[in-house]
Amino acid sequence: MTSIQSQFAAQLADFWKDDFAPLEAAGKAVLNCLREDEAAPDADLYRRISNSSTGAHAYFDDDSSKIALQWKHVQSDPLPALLSQQLSTVQSHSLMGLLAPASLAWMSVDHKLYLWSFQRNLQNESLLCFEIPSQQCVVSVGLVKPKKGVFKDDVKWGVVVTTPEEIFFCALVQCDASNPDGVAWRLVPTSFTLPTDGVRILSIAGTASGRIFLGGDDGCVYEMSYEGRIPDKNQSSARDLEIYLNQFYENGEKLPNVIITDADDRVIQENEAKPLAFGKRAWSAISGEDEAYEEQPRKVRKLNRTSDSFLRAILPDFISNQAAALFGGKNATGGGGIVQIAVDEERQTLYTLGVKGWICAFDLRSQSSSGDIRLASVMDTVKTSRLYLEAVSRGQVVPPNTLHSSVLGALVFPGGSQAAQSGVGGMDGARNILKIANSPVDRSSASSFVGENVLKPVSIQVVAPSESCRVTLVAITQGGLRLYISSLAPSVFNHGTASALQSNGTGRTMSNILAPHSRLTVCHMRAPPLKSSEKGVLDTSSPVEGAILPRYSSPLKINAAWYEKGNFVAAVEENYSALNGQTDQNPSNKPQRGDIIVATSPDASRHLAASSRLSGENGTKENIDDKERFLGVGGISEAVSFPMSMAFGIRDRDSVTPGGAIWQIASLHEGRSPLFDLLLHSMTPSESELGVGPPPAFYPSARTGKTGNDPNQSSQNSSTDLIDSKLSTTALSVVGSVLAKLLLARPISMNGMPAQIASTSTGENGISRRKQKCYRISSHDASNGFSSTAEEKSGAVSNIAKTAGSQSPLKSARLRPGLLKPPPAALNLFSTQHLDYRPREIVAVNAGGLHYFQLEGHLHQLANAILSARERVRDDATVSRFFSGFGYKEGCAMCITLAIGCVEVSNADLRRLAMDAAFARALAPRLIPSEEFNTSNGSSRSVVSTGTSDPMVPKGFEFKPSALCESLYSTLSRLVRPVWNKPVVVVTEGPLIKRQWSKVALQAPAKVEILLNETTLDEISRPLRNFQSEVRSRLSRAVSSVPGSAQPNSMEIDAMDGWSDDSQFLTRALQYQNQSRTIQNGTVTNLSIEEAESIARLIEEKNIHSLYRLLSRVVQLLNLLNLLRRAQVSAELHEVDWGMLHGLTFWQLVGTLEGQDRLESLLNALVTHSAADDSGTKSLTAKADDLVDKLGYQCYLFFSPGSRFAYSGLRKAAQALNCHPESALRRELKQAAKLKLKQAAQHWRSATLVTGHAIHTKEKESYKEIAQRAIQYGSPLAMAVAKLIQLDDVDTAVDVCLSVASNFRRMSGGRDTTGFELHSQTTDQLGWEHNLYHKRPDQVESGVGQSTSFKGARHTAAYGTDVSSEDVVATCYALIFYHLSFLLKSPQQLLSRSMLEVCSSSTDSNFLEAFYSYMLESGNEDTLLRIISPHLEEWLRKKEDQDLLWRYFSIQGRQLEAGQELFLRGCAKDTKIPLSTRIEYLSKALSALRIAMKDAHGVGEIGHKVDEVDESLQVARIQSQILQAIESNTSDWRSEISEEKIDALKFSLVNVSDLYNDYAVALELYESCLQIRHICRHDDPDATRFLWKHIICKEFLPCATRSDDNCQFLKGWVAEIGRDAEVVPLSIVNNGGGTSFCVFENGDWIKSVEDKVVALGQQLYGKGRDYVAPPKLLLSYLDELCGALPGILRPEWPLIILARIGVPYLSILDTFETLNRYEIHGFVREQDDERWKREMHAIIELLRHWVASARSSARDSKAWQELSRSVTSGKLMPKIDDLRVQLETHSNTAALQESIRVIMHEIQSIA
Repeated sequence: MTSIQSQFAAQLADFWKDDFAPLEAAGKAVLNCLREDEAAPDADLYRRISNSSTGAHAYFDDDSSKIALQWKHVQSDPLPALLSQQLSTVQSHSLMGLLAPASLAWMSVDHKLYLWSFQRNLQNESLLCFEIPSQQCVVSVGLVKPKKGVFKDDVKWGVVVTTPEEIFFCALVQCDASNPDGVAWRLVPTSFTLPTDGVRILSIAGTASGRIFLGGDDGCVYEMSYEGRIPDKNQSSARDLEIYLNQFYENGEKLPNVIITDADDRVIQENEAKPLAFGKRAWSAISGEDEAYEEQPRKVRKLNRTSDSFLRAILPDFISNQAAALFGGKNATGGGGIVQIAVDEERQTLYTLGVKGWICAFDLRSQSSSGDIRLASVMDTVKTSRLYLEAVSRGQVVPPNTLHSSVLGALVFPGGSQAAQSGVGGMDGARNILKIANSPVDRSSASSFVGENVLKPVSIQVVAPSESCRVTLVAITQGGLRLYISSLAPSVFNHGTASALQSNGTGRTMSNILAPHSRLTVCHMRAPPLKSSEKGVLDTSSPVEGAILPRYSSPLKINAAWYEKGNFVAAVEENYSALNGQTDQNPSNKPQRGDIIVATSPDASRHLAASSRLSGENGTKENIDDKERFLGVGGISEAVSFPMSMAFGIRDRDSVTPGGAIWQIASLHEGRSPLFDLLLHSMTPSESELGVGPPPAFYPSARTGKTGNDPNQSSQNSSTDLIDSKLSTTALSVVGSVLAKLLLARPISMNGMPAQIASTSTGENGISRRKQKCYRISSHDASNGFSSTAEEKSGAVSNIAKTAGSQSPLKSARLRPGLLKPPPAALNLFSTQHLDYRPREIVAVNAGGLHYFQLEGHLHQLANAILSARERVRDDATVSRFFSGFGYKEGCAMCITLAIGCVEVSNADLRRLAMDAAFARALAPRLIPSEEFNTSNGSSRSVVSTGTSDPMVPKGFEFKPSALCESLYSTLSRLVRPVWNKPVVVVTEGPLIKRQWSKVALQAPAKVEILLNETTLDEISRPLRNFQSEVRSRLSRAVSSVPGSAQPNSMEIDAMDGWSDDSQFLTRALQYQNQSRTIQNGTVTNLSIEEAESIARLIEEKNIHSLYRLLSRVVQLLNLLNLLRRAQVSAELHEVDWGMLHGLTFWQLVGTLEGQDRLESLLNALVTHSAADDSGTKSLTAKADDLVDKLGYQCYLFFSPGSRFAYSGLRKAAQALNCHPESALRRELKQAAKLKLKQAAQHWRSATLVTGHAIHTKEKESYKEIAQRAIQYGSPLAMAVAKLIQLDDVDTAVDVCLSVASNFRRMSGGRDTTGFELHSQTTDQLGWEHNLYHKRPDQVESGVGQSTSFKGARHTAAYGTDVSSEDVVATCYALIFYHLSFLLKSPQQLLSRSMLEVCSSSTDSNFLEAFYSYMLESGNEDTLLRIISPHLEEWLRKKEDQDLLWRYFSIQGRQLEAGQELFLRGCAKDTKIPLSTRIEYLSKALSALRIAMKDAHGVGEIGHKVDEVDESLQVARIQSQILQAIESNTSDWRSEISEEKIDALKFSLVNVSDLYNDYAVALELYESCLQIRHICRHDDPDATRFLWKHIICKEFLPCATRSDDNCQFLKGWVAEIGRDAEVVPLSIVNNGGGTSFCVFENGDWIKSVEDKVVALGQQLYGKGRDYVAPPKLLLSYLDELCGALPGILRPEWPLIILARIGVPYLSILDTFETLNRYEIHGFVREQDDERWKREMHAIIELLRHWVASARSSARDSKAWQELSRSVTSGKLMPKIDDLRVQLETHSNTAALQESIRVIMHEIQSIA
């Protein structure tokens, strides 16, 4: 395989990776086809007019090509015998006409009016008759629509009959089909009668809403307004709740957010007052005065809608008319009597035609309650036409300006002067028309038709928006000229409605844009075809043969005319001379028989090129390409036919209609399909509109538990939470019954709640537990657009509306008006012929009867040609002419349309032969060098993957698809156009219903409007299913396997397929080898013919395969919609969650991942909720099984295998729960449910499906909130887990959740699960369709990029609804934790332990981390730390909270590791940890290590570690003391130490040397210095002496003394530490020396010194480092202080302090004795008796203290043990004996001796 082949193969493989990439590519091609049809040159009448090419706007008389549309006379039916007889009795006059919408013809004979049906071939023809009571002659008759609510439903039409003095309204009642008389209609006179006030009514027209407009001979427009009788109270009131709500559900009317009702469920209050039905107004609703209206008569009025003065508005019409005649007044329209009124419903415009030829336009968009209409523009058509013709006759490039006159229309030449000239036969033709128009009028002869009457209109015809978005009206003059007129504003006319709407933003709506402008615009004039007896003038400048100029050479008189969708039929007076414009007065020359029917139809075919253009170098016609042999003309080119020419079997082009002049021509209305209306209103949205993305789903309040967007409401509130518990049970039950019946569309009982419902009311609120519906399907026909209840306001964002307060319903996302009611699309006949295939029929009426004419479409012509050719269809010339005439693409498309059964004559032979014809002429795909392609094709490109739009096309080449492929896409686009860019479902929230005495409200069900009803659904599905079948059978190579994939056997191409014989395989492009090709800079410089053909074929296959994928999705979506409609009406099944589809267009559901996810969620909820129902009824099971089977068979592309397995698993689980817990059947069902749910889990790959399609929130949520939301919104995973937990199968519950989570990761998680394959079903599913669109998310997201048209369509985060893979994983974990939390709290711990084991044994590291985190956050730390897992230990090591790790070690009994971890944590240097926490860590570490040392039964290394930790702990505590000292003395020491050092003290362990030097010494914290020296075992006697003196002196310095001796002593005593200056005589202090000095002799300092020395001594002494607290030094310092105050301090004071420190008593005695033998600095003890006695007294008091301590303490106390040891060792008693002897040798010691004796006695007793 060469490099180019490898590159091509790789690109193709990447293309198929993403399941939605082929859909996107095909969808883009469909979008291009839709826009191509709208942009076709002949699609819009305006574009046809603006065509200025040479030879455009021609007539073609002789149809030698056999493909032009030709009108034919079908039959003529004479008048009924009774009418013929009545005609002979006419006394005054007789009129005739047609009421086309009702298919009725009428004839008046004086005061009698007769109606009969003009439908052909009726068996029972009946006449309807109405006689004028006053015997006056009938003046005019009109057909109108009745107003809603006035008549019964069987009144379909109203017939308005006028006489010179009266106006009558008759009801046209449609009879039942079972009527034995066979009468279809009954004409019933009503009491709606009006006087004319002397104004003859010449014309009548009605609107779809029931308004009736009358055209008077005074030039005014009147409206006949009528109102119906209001029913009495005993009848069904319009204010009954059900009837009132039907206005919302069925009529599309907007209601208030809250509806107030009384006890009888009658609406008594609304948010805003407005008129109610039946004419009852808001005042009656408020006042309740219904009785006043019970017997009110019907009202009818005649309102002048063109009154231009206040007096006309208040005076009667006859007075106003007389005043106008007296004073020469002028009516508003100015054109005389109004002879015709035409109503444009879609543009809301009314046109009038005056007897003088004036045309007026009225705006029907009434802004007032009175219904006034606005006169927008007036045009004198005759004068405006003259100016137009004069400009054309002079060859003016720009038409003249007409702003100088308000009655002249504006003139434009859309196609320039060339197009304007072509319409009237050139400048000569314009001059000829002006010449005839300017000829003098002879009033005495019949030549009055000559003159300006040639330019005066006699008929106006509305141009539908589906024909043109700019031209709105066609006026036909008496001379046969057609004027094309627009009432739109210049900005709209110049740019089109779509551009005008986009350029004006959201401020203007389509309705405003279509409003009539202040001036009408004439944009084109077209001369009529010549009469049959005349010979046309060939257009020699035309490039085609047979083109006839539309030249007006002689005057004509048009008696009647008809125009519709480009077809024009005129009844031309036959006996009017074409030579001189005069009537032939000699009857013998030509009998007066009737009118000549001249008909034209649009000619869109290409005609044979002129012979002169084919001569020369190009050779003969036979060897020239069809593009050169056949040329398109363009413009308003029309084929002319004379239908009566073959009416009687003899070809006579001068044949006329028998019976005299034609009165009227009208269409035969057979009832247009609603699908066709959808087709017409299908303008393709712009790129910006397509890029908006899908709206969010709608969740009804019953599902969310909310009644409004109240942020304070909990998401867990159910619908019953809205009920006030204080309300009475009876009252609430009544409301419940009303809503229940409303939900089921049943009548509401007005007498309270039925007994059977009341009996089922349970619960504290008394609410019925019956299943209530959340949705109600509206019967509103969406063919004319959805109702405006879900329409966004101007400038609003299409999002979920915010509501204020809790009593406002949750609102669905509002949609833009263009989505609810798309603008009409102007399309050509090829784009609509698959629905508009029936022959177009018209009927003309005259005295001779009814004459029927028919125009067969191109499809019928082609069908007849194919059936005639039979097996010769592949090379039949007639069939080939369709391809050459309309192009091979359209030719193939027409054949495909026939093959899929879009015509009534379709049969198996026709379908087969049509496809043969298409394949024989399909051409072949080609790769063409770019230079050649651009040269031959110009700027035109195919809509199917052409040029650089397809990355698979080699650089330097352009791809030209086959005509067959283009026609396939074109056909598909036309079939789906009615629905493609329209919402399939629109949901509007229901209003809140509130009783007047209630504080709460219940929400009515949401309204669901579905785009397709059952009829339209079947109508659009049938051809698409046939189309799919044809593509699959005929193009099996491209469909049966994925193009480019390995195929064992490539299938040979049949000759009938149209491929050339030299290419046998479509898929062997990768097999070719060509060594001569080179690739330079990514461009293929040389490609062999064989390679180019093979690559082109493979690209073609790819395109066809993509089309088939899209087509299959379309068919299956239609099947799905049909099944959903059926499921909705089934009471046994769960309700369809229509809110999931709200606002999603057909394309978004078919071609985007968002649509796939929502449909999967909807289907899964539908089947799983039905399966999870515990009722277990057989009807439910059967219905659900049938639905699941049909979904799996008909909708497998949307219905995922996961939903099918979930249904089966949940149903098995529900059945198991209904069995005995110990039964074998339960175990069997449980095992089956377990297997099915595991299989379902492996197929749940939709994020919205798993999460329960809840609205995604950006706020962080807890696992509990996530789980509760999934349960609340019906997540299938949540349902499965709940069922498994109920079955005590926690293992499978965890496995299912982890399996689903693994679907959204690129790694496998959870424990091993059993694999499976989908069970085989009886389907036509292809192999490559298996699991299509249900792949893993990581497989879906790869693939080709998205196109501009579909930007954001696949993964758009629209309005907060985008649910990510992370959300899914969180939901899976949350469900596990949610149920685990309940099990941990439950008394049965077996399941909780089992679930903990399953969770901890998972191999999914992500889940384990989430599991560990949840256990911590939920307060289950101890449970977590008891889990033995190396992964847990690793996870704990990574946690920032290291407390967990040492706790884990401690709980696990690993004290050594716990101590080591705590020590490391306490000494950590890289982490800022508060010093108190460090001390805590070190303390716990010391405890743990001591336990470990104890468990180890020895010291060893653990002992050394204990010492290390203990030392670190002591240093840390000293550091804490220093920190506390600093913080308590901030003002003194802040300047001496930096903030950095303080921060180091707070959050780290400072080095002991730094701690001593930088902190303790620097801050004079001598106690800390001593402690540090003690810890560091540093023996320095000088430093120790220095520090202890500082510590003691700190307690009394500075001080003052009263004694000079003491002052001298103290100064000398503190001089060593340099603080002698702080000792001063008291006299200096009293003289102002300071107030902070203490007086030494007062002894206030003694207690503090004692406490300080004792506290510090106890810390330092006895730890093996007594040199830091030497007893001798302390005794000497204290004894010296004691000697300075003998009167205050007793001699034993120093000794008692040492004893309190913990110095052994014997050591104290020895030290005291040693000390007293030497002289102490600063004080010389005299050896006298007093001194000796003091010493003895001190020793005796020390012994007494010792004995007292030993006696008061337990035997294990330190004092007792020391005393016991001293006595036993013989060290104490000798000292006491020696002391006794000394006392005996001295006098005056009796007291001391007695003390010694007592002490010795006590010692002996203790010992």
